Amino acid sequence: MKISFVLLLLLVSIPVWSQDWKQMNDDDLFALARKTAFDGDREQSREMLRLILQRIPEYVEVRTFLARTYYWDQNYTEARQELNTVLAKLPTDREALNLLFDVELADEKKDVALELAEIGLRSNPMSEEFLYKKAVVLVQLGRNEDAALDLARLILLNPAHSQGVKLMTDIRSAGLKNAVSMQYGADLFSRTYRTAQYGAVQLMRSGTLGTGIIRVNYSNRFSSTGFQAETDAYPKIGRAMYGYFNYGYSGSVLFPSHRLGSEIFLKLPRSLETSVGMRYMYFADGHSVAIYTGSFSLYHKNYLFSFRPFVISSKGSTSFSSVVNVRRYLRDGDNYIGISGGAGFSPDDGRIQSSNGLSSDAVYQLKTQRVWFNWQKTVRKSFITLMNIGVVRQELSFSVGDYVWITNFSVGIKKLY
Repeated sequence: MKISFVLLLLLVSIPVWSQDWKQMNDDDLFALARKTAFDGDREQSREMLRLILQRIPEYVEVRTFLARTYYWDQNYTEARQELNTVLAKLPTDREALNLLFDVELADEKKDVALELAEIGLRSNPMSEEFLYKKAVVLVQLGRNEDAALDLARLILLNPAHSQGVKLMTDIRSAGLKNAVSMQYGADLFSRTYRTAQYGAVQLMRSGTLGTGIIRVNYSNRFSSTGFQAETDAYPKIGRAMYGYFNYGYSGSVLFPSHRLGSEIFLKLPRSLETSVGMRYMYFADGHSVAIYTGSFSLYHKNYLFSFRPFVISSKGSTSFSSVVNVRRYLRDGDNYIGISGGAGFSPDDGRIQSSNGLSSDAVYQLKTQRVWFNWQKTVRKSFITLMNIGVVRQELSFSVGDYVWITNFSVGIKKLY
Protein backbone atom coordinates (compact mmCIF):
# COMPACT_ATOMS: atom_id res chain seq x y z
CA MET A 1 0.00 0.00 0.00
CA LYS A 2 2.84 2.39 0.91
CA ILE A 3 4.59 1.76 -2.47
CA SER A 4 1.38 2.36 -4.39
CA PHE A 5 0.87 5.64 -2.56
CA VAL A 6 4.40 6.83 -3.45
CA LEU A 7 3.90 5.94 -7.14
CA LEU A 8 0.59 7.79 -7.17
CA LEU A 9 2.23 10.83 -5.60
CA LEU A 10 4.97 10.82 -8.25
CA LEU A 11 2.49 10.51 -11.11
CA VAL A 12 0.48 13.43 -9.78
CA SER A 13 3.53 15.61 -9.14
CA ILE A 14 4.99 15.34 -12.69
CA PRO A 15 2.24 17.25 -14.51
CA VAL A 16 2.08 19.73 -11.64
CA TRP A 17 5.79 20.48 -12.03
CA SER A 18 5.28 20.71 -15.82
CA GLN A 19 2.49 23.20 -15.34
CA ASP A 20 4.61 25.16 -12.85
CA TRP A 21 7.32 26.15 -15.36
CA LYS A 22 4.73 26.90 -18.03
CA GLN A 23 3.25 29.47 -15.68
CA MET A 24 6.58 31.15 -14.90
CA ASN A 25 7.36 34.63 -16.21
CA ASP A 26 9.66 34.80 -19.24
CA ASP A 27 12.86 35.90 -17.51
CA ASP A 28 12.59 33.29 -14.76
CA LEU A 29 11.77 30.62 -17.33
CA PHE A 30 14.82 31.66 -19.38
CA ALA A 31 17.02 31.26 -16.29
CA LEU A 32 15.52 27.80 -15.67
CA ALA A 33 16.00 26.85 -19.34
CA ARG A 34 19.68 27.79 -19.17
CA LYS A 35 20.18 25.76 -15.99
CA THR A 36 18.35 22.81 -17.54
CA ALA A 37 20.57 22.96 -20.64
CA PHE A 38 23.78 23.17 -18.61
CA ASP A 39 22.55 20.20 -16.54
CA GLY A 40 22.40 18.18 -19.76
CA ASP A 41 18.67 18.05 -20.55
CA ARG A 42 18.81 20.17 -23.70
CA GLU A 43 15.57 18.86 -25.18
CA GLN A 44 13.64 20.01 -22.10
CA SER A 45 15.51 23.32 -22.22
CA ARG A 46 14.52 23.84 -25.86
CA GLU A 47 10.88 23.24 -25.00
CA MET A 48 11.09 26.04 -22.44
CA LEU A 49 12.91 28.36 -24.85
CA ARG A 50 10.36 27.77 -27.62
CA LEU A 51 7.54 28.65 -25.20
CA ILE A 52 9.23 31.98 -24.44
CA LEU A 53 9.63 32.68 -28.17
CA GLN A 54 5.96 31.94 -28.77
CA ARG A 55 5.20 34.70 -26.30
CA ILE A 56 8.01 37.09 -27.33
CA PRO A 57 9.42 36.21 -30.80
CA GLU A 58 11.87 39.13 -30.69
CA TYR A 59 13.58 37.95 -27.47
CA VAL A 60 17.05 37.84 -29.08
CA GLU A 61 18.97 36.37 -26.14
CA VAL A 62 16.55 33.44 -25.93
CA ARG A 63 16.76 32.68 -29.64
CA THR A 64 20.56 32.87 -29.58
CA PHE A 65 20.74 30.51 -26.63
CA LEU A 66 18.34 28.15 -28.41
CA ALA A 67 20.79 28.16 -31.34
CA ARG A 68 23.61 27.41 -28.92
CA THR A 69 21.87 24.27 -27.65
CA TYR A 70 21.55 23.10 -31.28
CA TYR A 71 25.25 23.87 -31.80
CA TRP A 72 26.19 21.80 -28.75
CA ASP A 73 24.28 18.88 -30.26
CA GLN A 74 25.95 19.43 -33.68
CA ASN A 75 22.58 20.26 -35.23
CA TYR A 76 24.10 23.00 -37.38
CA THR A 77 21.12 23.47 -39.69
CA GLU A 78 18.75 24.38 -36.85
CA ALA A 79 21.38 26.54 -35.16
CA ARG A 80 22.05 28.39 -38.40
CA GLN A 81 18.33 29.00 -38.96
CA GLU A 82 17.82 30.55 -35.51
CA LEU A 83 20.92 32.73 -35.77
CA ASN A 84 20.01 33.98 -39.24
CA THR A 85 16.62 35.01 -37.82
CA VAL A 86 18.47 37.11 -35.23
CA LEU A 87 20.91 38.61 -37.73
CA ALA A 88 18.12 39.47 -40.18
CA LYS A 89 16.96 42.04 -37.62
CA LEU A 90 20.29 42.79 -35.94
CA PRO A 91 23.04 42.27 -38.57
CA THR A 92 25.88 43.22 -36.21
CA ASP A 93 24.72 41.39 -33.07
CA ARG A 94 28.02 40.34 -31.52
CA GLU A 95 26.89 37.17 -29.76
CA ALA A 96 24.93 35.87 -32.77
CA LEU A 97 27.86 36.57 -35.14
CA ASN A 98 30.28 34.85 -32.80
CA LEU A 99 28.12 31.78 -32.46
CA LEU A 100 27.34 31.59 -36.18
CA PHE A 101 31.09 31.74 -36.87
CA ASP A 102 31.57 28.73 -34.57
CA VAL A 103 28.71 26.90 -36.30
CA GLU A 104 30.08 27.48 -39.81
CA LEU A 105 33.64 26.57 -38.81
CA ALA A 106 32.46 23.36 -37.11
CA ASP A 107 30.44 22.54 -40.24
CA GLU A 108 33.61 22.93 -42.38
CA LYS A 109 32.28 26.08 -44.11
CA LYS A 110 35.50 28.04 -43.67
CA ASP A 111 34.83 30.69 -46.32
CA VAL A 112 31.50 31.56 -44.70
CA ALA A 113 33.15 31.69 -41.27
CA LEU A 114 35.79 34.11 -42.62
CA GLU A 115 33.09 36.38 -44.01
CA LEU A 116 31.35 36.44 -40.62
CA ALA A 117 34.58 37.39 -38.85
CA GLU A 118 35.06 40.23 -41.33
CA ILE A 119 31.48 41.44 -40.73
CA GLY A 120 32.23 41.51 -37.01
CA LEU A 121 35.43 43.51 -37.60
CA ARG A 122 33.69 46.01 -39.87
CA SER A 123 31.33 46.93 -37.03
CA ASN A 124 34.09 46.76 -34.40
CA PRO A 125 37.63 46.94 -35.86
CA MET A 126 39.19 46.66 -32.39
CA SER A 127 37.37 43.45 -31.43
CA GLU A 128 39.87 40.99 -29.98
CA GLU A 129 37.54 38.03 -30.38
CA PHE A 130 36.88 38.64 -34.09
CA LEU A 131 40.57 39.33 -34.81
CA TYR A 132 41.43 35.99 -33.23
CA LYS A 133 38.59 34.13 -34.95
CA LYS A 134 39.59 35.56 -38.32
CA ALA A 135 43.19 34.46 -37.75
CA VAL A 136 42.06 30.95 -36.80
CA VAL A 137 40.07 30.44 -40.00
CA LEU A 138 42.82 32.00 -42.14
CA VAL A 139 45.28 29.45 -40.77
CA GLN A 140 42.85 26.65 -41.60
CA LEU A 141 42.60 28.06 -45.12
CA GLY A 142 46.38 27.99 -45.43
CA ARG A 143 46.73 31.79 -45.43
CA ASN A 144 49.28 32.05 -42.63
CA GLU A 145 50.73 35.39 -43.73
CA ASP A 146 47.30 37.06 -43.66
CA ALA A 147 46.58 35.45 -40.28
CA ALA A 148 49.87 36.83 -38.90
CA LEU A 149 48.82 40.40 -39.82
CA ASP A 150 45.57 40.08 -37.84
CA LEU A 151 47.39 38.47 -34.93
CA ALA A 152 49.92 41.33 -34.91
CA ARG A 153 47.00 43.77 -34.51
CA LEU A 154 45.52 41.58 -31.78
CA ILE A 155 48.75 41.33 -29.80
CA LEU A 156 49.29 45.09 -30.16
CA LEU A 157 45.85 45.61 -28.60
CA ASN A 158 46.38 42.97 -25.90
CA PRO A 159 49.94 41.60 -25.46
CA ALA A 160 48.57 39.19 -22.84
CA HIS A 161 46.14 37.48 -25.24
CA SER A 162 47.49 33.95 -24.62
CA GLN A 163 45.62 32.25 -27.47
CA GLY A 164 46.74 34.88 -29.96
CA VAL A 165 50.37 34.69 -28.82
CA LYS A 166 50.28 30.88 -29.06
CA LEU A 167 48.79 30.93 -32.57
CA MET A 168 51.39 33.48 -33.71
CA THR A 169 54.13 31.20 -32.33
CA ASP A 170 52.64 28.26 -34.22
CA ILE A 171 52.56 30.27 -37.45
CA ARG A 172 56.18 31.26 -37.06
CA SER A 173 57.10 27.62 -36.42
CA ALA A 174 55.15 26.59 -39.52
CA GLY A 175 57.17 29.14 -41.46
CA LEU A 176 60.25 27.06 -40.79
CA LYS A 177 60.04 25.08 -44.02
CA ASN A 178 63.28 23.10 -43.86
CA ALA A 179 64.23 20.31 -41.47
CA VAL A 180 66.94 17.85 -40.59
CA SER A 181 65.93 14.71 -38.71
CA MET A 182 67.34 11.51 -37.24
CA GLN A 183 65.52 8.32 -36.33
CA TYR A 184 66.51 5.05 -34.65
CA GLY A 185 64.47 1.88 -34.18
CA ALA A 186 64.72 -1.79 -33.31
CA ASP A 187 62.78 -5.02 -33.83
CA LEU A 188 62.77 -7.51 -30.97
CA PHE A 189 61.87 -11.06 -32.06
CA SER A 190 60.23 -13.55 -29.74
CA ARG A 191 62.56 -16.30 -31.02
CA THR A 192 64.88 -17.42 -33.84
CA TYR A 193 66.28 -13.99 -34.72
CA ARG A 194 68.48 -11.53 -32.93
CA THR A 195 67.35 -7.94 -32.45
CA ALA A 196 67.37 -6.00 -35.72
CA GLN A 197 68.28 -2.32 -35.74
CA TYR A 198 67.57 0.41 -38.25
CA GLY A 199 67.91 4.17 -38.55
CA ALA A 200 67.85 7.11 -40.90
CA VAL A 201 69.22 10.63 -41.33
CA GLN A 202 67.12 12.94 -43.47
CA LEU A 203 67.27 16.46 -44.88
CA MET A 204 64.05 18.13 -46.07
CA ARG A 205 63.68 21.37 -48.00
CA SER A 206 60.38 23.04 -48.97
CA GLY A 207 59.65 25.77 -51.47
CA THR A 208 56.97 27.18 -53.72
CA LEU A 209 57.20 24.18 -56.07
CA GLY A 210 56.90 21.55 -53.35
CA THR A 211 59.08 19.56 -50.96
CA GLY A 212 62.28 17.60 -51.58
CA ILE A 213 63.93 15.05 -49.27
CA ILE A 214 67.26 13.25 -49.30
CA ARG A 215 67.76 10.39 -46.85
CA VAL A 216 70.30 7.75 -45.86
CA ASN A 217 68.84 4.57 -44.34
CA TYR A 218 70.78 2.16 -42.13
CA SER A 219 69.96 -1.45 -41.26
CA ASN A 220 71.63 -4.10 -39.15
CA ARG A 221 69.96 -7.52 -39.25
CA PHE A 222 70.74 -11.15 -40.02
CA SER A 223 74.36 -10.47 -39.00
CA SER A 224 74.71 -7.95 -41.85
CA THR A 225 74.92 -4.18 -42.05
CA GLY A 226 73.79 -2.10 -44.99
CA PHE A 227 72.95 1.40 -46.17
CA GLN A 228 70.54 2.83 -48.71
CA ALA A 229 70.42 6.32 -50.27
CA GLU A 230 66.97 7.68 -51.13
CA THR A 231 65.40 10.83 -52.46
CA ASP A 232 61.74 11.85 -52.32
CA ALA A 233 59.94 14.68 -54.11
CA TYR A 234 56.45 16.03 -53.40
CA PRO A 235 55.80 18.53 -56.24
CA LYS A 236 52.75 20.77 -56.29
CA ILE A 237 50.75 20.08 -59.44
CA GLY A 238 47.79 22.38 -58.78
CA ARG A 239 45.65 23.78 -55.99
CA ALA A 240 44.06 20.38 -55.37
CA MET A 241 46.78 18.02 -56.59
CA TYR A 242 50.33 17.05 -55.69
CA GLY A 243 52.66 14.19 -56.48
CA TYR A 244 55.12 11.80 -54.86
CA PHE A 245 58.24 10.46 -56.59
CA ASN A 246 60.96 8.32 -55.04
CA TYR A 247 64.24 6.70 -56.00
CA GLY A 248 66.49 4.62 -53.78
CA TYR A 249 69.77 2.82 -54.38
CA SER A 250 71.74 0.35 -52.28
CA GLY A 251 74.67 -1.99 -52.75
CA SER A 252 73.61 -4.00 -49.71
CA VAL A 253 71.63 -7.27 -49.73
CA LEU A 254 69.48 -5.78 -46.96
CA PHE A 255 67.81 -3.30 -49.35
CA PRO A 256 66.56 -3.38 -52.94
CA SER A 257 69.31 -2.46 -55.39
CA HIS A 258 66.88 0.00 -56.95
CA ARG A 259 63.60 1.31 -55.57
CA LEU A 260 61.20 3.49 -57.56
CA GLY A 261 57.92 5.02 -56.46
CA SER A 262 55.32 7.41 -57.84
CA GLU A 263 51.87 8.53 -56.73
CA ILE A 264 49.36 11.29 -57.50
CA PHE A 265 47.24 12.76 -54.69
CA LEU A 266 43.97 14.59 -55.32
CA LYS A 267 42.14 16.70 -52.74
CA LEU A 268 38.37 16.31 -52.96
CA PRO A 269 35.46 18.29 -51.49
CA ARG A 270 34.28 17.61 -47.93
CA SER A 271 37.85 17.20 -46.63
CA LEU A 272 38.49 14.02 -48.61
CA GLU A 273 41.70 13.00 -50.36
CA THR A 274 42.50 10.09 -52.65
CA SER A 275 45.57 8.84 -54.50
CA VAL A 276 46.82 6.19 -56.91
CA GLY A 277 50.39 5.05 -57.47
CA MET A 278 52.92 2.24 -57.66
CA ARG A 279 56.27 1.07 -56.29
CA TYR A 280 58.92 -1.00 -58.06
CA MET A 281 61.82 -2.82 -56.39
CA TYR A 282 64.69 -4.61 -58.11
CA PHE A 283 66.90 -6.87 -56.00
CA ALA A 284 70.49 -8.03 -56.32
CA ASP A 285 69.45 -11.62 -57.03
CA GLY A 286 67.78 -10.44 -60.25
CA HIS A 287 64.12 -10.62 -59.27
CA SER A 288 61.78 -7.65 -59.05
CA VAL A 289 58.51 -6.73 -57.30
CA ALA A 290 55.80 -4.39 -58.60
CA ILE A 291 53.39 -2.90 -56.08
CA TYR A 292 50.17 -1.09 -56.95
CA THR A 293 48.72 1.10 -54.26
CA GLY A 294 46.50 4.06 -53.51
CA SER A 295 44.84 5.71 -50.57
CA PHE A 296 41.57 7.16 -49.38
CA SER A 297 41.62 9.70 -46.54
CA LEU A 298 39.04 11.68 -44.62
CA TYR A 299 39.85 14.72 -42.48
CA HIS A 300 37.15 15.32 -39.87
CA LYS A 301 37.72 18.10 -37.34
CA ASN A 302 40.95 17.07 -35.54
CA TYR A 303 41.00 13.55 -36.95
CA LEU A 304 42.48 11.84 -39.98
CA PHE A 305 41.12 8.48 -41.14
CA SER A 306 42.97 6.75 -43.98
CA PHE A 307 43.04 3.41 -45.76
CA ARG A 308 45.81 2.17 -48.04
CA PRO A 309 45.69 -1.16 -49.93
CA PHE A 310 48.61 -2.85 -51.73
CA VAL A 311 48.48 -5.28 -54.64
CA ILE A 312 51.89 -6.96 -54.88
CA SER A 313 53.02 -8.77 -58.02
CA SER A 314 56.20 -10.87 -58.15
CA LYS A 315 57.16 -13.72 -60.53
CA GLY A 316 53.59 -14.18 -61.66
CA SER A 317 52.12 -14.44 -58.15
CA THR A 318 49.92 -11.82 -56.51
CA SER A 319 49.37 -10.96 -52.86
CA PHE A 320 47.46 -8.29 -50.98
CA SER A 321 48.01 -6.20 -47.88
CA SER A 322 46.43 -3.11 -46.37
CA VAL A 323 46.89 -0.50 -43.66
CA VAL A 324 44.28 1.52 -41.74
CA ASN A 325 45.39 4.64 -39.89
CA VAL A 326 43.57 6.90 -37.41
CA ARG A 327 45.28 10.05 -36.22
CA ARG A 328 44.15 12.80 -33.84
CA TYR A 329 45.86 16.16 -34.23
CA LEU A 330 46.40 17.82 -30.87
CA ARG A 331 47.32 21.35 -31.94
CA ASP A 332 48.52 21.41 -35.52
CA GLY A 333 49.91 19.11 -38.17
CA ASP A 334 53.12 18.55 -36.20
CA ASN A 335 51.42 17.38 -32.99
CA TYR A 336 49.36 14.21 -32.96
CA ILE A 337 48.73 10.75 -31.58
CA GLY A 338 47.66 7.85 -33.77
CA ILE A 339 46.99 4.16 -34.08
CA SER A 340 47.46 2.00 -37.16
CA GLY A 341 46.69 -1.58 -38.04
CA GLY A 342 47.37 -3.80 -41.01
CA ALA A 343 47.15 -7.27 -42.48
CA GLY A 344 49.44 -8.85 -45.06
CA PHE A 345 53.17 -8.36 -45.53
CA SER A 346 54.03 -4.68 -45.85
CA PRO A 347 56.05 -4.07 -49.05
CA ASP A 348 57.86 -1.12 -47.48
CA ASP A 349 58.71 -3.09 -44.35
CA GLY A 350 62.30 -4.08 -43.54
CA ARG A 351 61.36 -7.22 -41.59
CA ILE A 352 62.19 -9.69 -44.36
CA GLN A 353 62.28 -13.17 -42.87
CA SER A 354 64.68 -15.21 -44.99
CA SER A 355 67.82 -16.89 -43.82
CA ASN A 356 70.26 -14.55 -45.54
CA GLY A 357 68.30 -11.28 -45.39
CA LEU A 358 67.47 -11.20 -49.07
CA SER A 359 63.95 -10.51 -50.26
CA SER A 360 62.18 -13.23 -52.21
CA ASP A 361 58.89 -13.48 -54.02
CA ALA A 362 57.64 -15.90 -51.35
CA VAL A 363 58.04 -13.35 -48.58
CA TYR A 364 55.09 -11.30 -49.89
CA GLN A 365 52.79 -14.31 -49.48
CA LEU A 366 53.43 -14.46 -45.74
CA LYS A 367 50.51 -13.97 -43.39
CA THR A 368 51.06 -10.97 -41.14
CA GLN A 369 49.02 -8.89 -38.69
CA ARG A 370 50.30 -5.77 -37.02
CA VAL A 371 49.22 -2.82 -34.89
CA TRP A 372 51.24 0.17 -33.78
CA PHE A 373 50.89 3.49 -32.00
CA ASN A 374 52.60 6.75 -32.96
CA TRP A 375 53.08 10.05 -31.18
CA GLN A 376 54.65 13.32 -32.28
CA LYS A 377 55.09 16.57 -30.34
CA THR A 378 56.69 19.98 -30.86
CA VAL A 379 59.34 20.88 -28.28
CA ARG A 380 60.83 24.36 -27.94
CA LYS A 381 59.17 25.68 -31.09
CA SER A 382 61.65 24.36 -33.67
CA PHE A 383 62.20 20.81 -32.42
CA ILE A 384 59.82 17.89 -33.03
CA THR A 385 60.09 14.57 -31.23
CA LEU A 386 58.41 11.36 -32.35
CA MET A 387 57.92 7.85 -31.05
CA ASN A 388 56.40 4.67 -32.51
CA ILE A 389 55.75 1.35 -30.82
CA GLY A 390 54.06 -1.69 -32.29
CA VAL A 391 53.53 -5.43 -32.31
CA VAL A 392 53.70 -7.71 -35.38
CA ARG A 393 52.64 -11.35 -35.72
CA GLN A 394 54.38 -12.72 -38.80
CA GLU A 395 54.62 -16.07 -40.53
CA LEU A 396 58.13 -17.44 -41.05
CA SER A 397 59.29 -17.84 -44.65
CA PHE A 398 61.18 -21.07 -43.90
CA SER A 399 58.34 -22.59 -41.82
CA VAL A 400 54.94 -21.75 -43.32
CA GLY A 401 52.20 -21.82 -40.70
CA ASP A 402 54.66 -21.03 -37.91
CA TYR A 403 54.71 -17.49 -36.49
CA VAL A 404 57.09 -15.17 -34.69
CA TRP A 405 56.12 -12.13 -32.60
CA ILE A 406 57.99 -8.90 -33.26
CA THR A 407 57.94 -5.91 -30.91
CA ASN A 408 59.20 -2.80 -32.64
CA PHE A 409 59.86 0.72 -31.51
CA SER A 410 61.48 3.81 -32.92
CA VAL A 411 62.31 7.29 -31.69
CA GLY A 412 63.33 10.38 -33.59
CA ILE A 413 63.96 14.08 -33.48
CA LYS A 414 63.52 16.76 -36.13
CA LYS A 415 65.01 20.26 -36.17
CA LEU A 416 63.12 22.89 -38.17
CA TYR A 417 64.99 25.86 -39.66
